[in-house]
Amino acid sequence: MIEVRVRFFTDTHAPAGQILPKHGHAVGEVRLAKNAAHGIHPGKPIMFNSMSEVPYAIERALRDHEIKMHMSSRERRYRN
Repeated sequence: MIEVRVRFFTDTHAPAGQILPKHGHAVGEVRLAKNAAHGIHPGKPIMFNSMSEVPYAIERALRDHEIKMHMSSRERRYRN
């Protein structure tokens, strides 16, 4: 399995040394987890600055690691 991690920044929401549970910025990073079976080694994280940039960041992370994604039969129906 190929694992993509999406991490949201949570700083500046609470006083110093404390956390505010279930609160975060719509800003963060996407990175691929190490997977020796697929030859994946973690690279530089791909940053995003809004929720609308998350799909692009995921696609870019996959491309940067030369991972080819194949469409499912359901997706092929809607793309043609």
